[in-house]
Amino acid sequence: MLYNLSKNNRPENGADNQGTNRSGQMQASAKKTSREHLPRRVRKSPHPFAQGPGYSRRPLISFRPMVRSHDLNKVRKTRDEPRNRGLGRGLLWLALASVAALLVFNNWVMPRYTRVGEAFSMPQVTGMDHETAVDSLQRGGLGAVQWDTVLDFSVTRGTVLAQRPLAYARVKPGRTVYLKVSDNTRYTVLVPDLVGETTDAARIKISRAQLQVGEVLANSVPGPYANIVIRQEPSPSTPALLGDPVTVWYSTGPGNRLVEIPDVVGQLVQWALADLRRAGLHGKIYPPVDTLGFVPTVSSQSHPPGTRVAEGTELTLFWDAESQENQ
Repeated sequence: MLYNLSKNNRPENGADNQGTNRSGQMQASAKKTSREHLPRRVRKSPHPFAQGPGYSRRPLISFRPMVRSHDLNKVRKTRDEPRNRGLGRGLLWLALASVAALLVFNNWVMPRYTRVGEAFSMPQVTGMDHETAVDSLQRGGLGAVQWDTVLDFSVTRGTVLAQRPLAYARVKPGRTVYLKVSDNTRYTVLVPDLVGETTDAARIKISRAQLQVGEVLANSVPGPYANIVIRQEPSPSTPALLGDPVTVWYSTGPGNRLVEIPDVVGQLVQWALADLRRAGLHGKIYPPVDTLGFVPTVSSQSHPPGTRVAEGTELTLFWDAESQENQ
C-alpha cells in the first residue's frame, strides 16, 4: 500500500492534523502487516528523506543478501588460500632439509665413526711375553689390557696364554685386545685337609688352594667307604709352595677278612696310626691336633685290643689334651 506524501498533496491547516492521524493509523497497520509477513532476515530502516512534522514516516524494508553455503565455502577458501600456500612451502623445505641431513649423516658422519674399509687382520700374540705383545699391538694401532692372570708353571711367568679377539680376526684401528697372562710366582700356602672327602671334592679343594693335584691312588688297606680320601701327602695345614703337588689315597671299600686290633695305648699318634695301617685298619685322632709340631700320646682307643673286626674298620684314638699340652 503506497501513500503519496508529496508537497502538492499535503493537507493544509486543520486538515493537517486529521491527515496526520490517519497517516499514523495507516503506518501502524503497515508496520503490523510488515512484521507478520516479512522473513527472519528482513530489517526495518527509516525513510532517509522524512523531514519535519509534516512528513509521515512510512516503513522502508531492506533485505540482507541471502548467502548460500557454497558461496560461504568459496569465501573461506579464498581467505585461507595464502595460509595453506605458506604451510605447503614449509613442509616442502622441511622435507628437503631432512633429505640433506640424511645424506650428510650417511656419507660423512657414519663412515668416519665406523671407519668402513679400514679393518685389518688381528695379529697373533699368544705365546709372546706380555711386554712384547703389548708393544706389537700398540705399533699396529691397537690397545692392550691384561684382563686375567692364570697360575701356570709349564710356561715362563708373564707369557700370554690367550687373547680376545682371536688371532686373524678382522678388527678396526683402536680396538682393545684383552690378554690372559701366566703367573708362576711361588707363594706359601697351607695344604687343606682332604681326609674324609670324596676324590672329586678333594680335587676341587686342591685347586682352590692354588696347589696342583698329584697322584690319586687306591689305598692298599680297605676302608669303611668307597672313593673316600683316607690319607694325603703333605699332611693337612702343612706349609707348601704355590703350585706344589698333593697326593691322596682313597678307600676301595670294606674288606672281606677279619683282622685283630692291636694295642696302641701309650704310643705317639703317628706310630699308633702306622700300626693300625699295618693291621689293615684305619684310625683318627680325637680331639684333633691343632698345634704345629706337637705330637700327643694315645691315652685310649675306641675298640679294645685283641678284638677281631672286618678289614678296613676305622678306630678312634683319644689323647688327654689338658694333661699333655701343659707338659
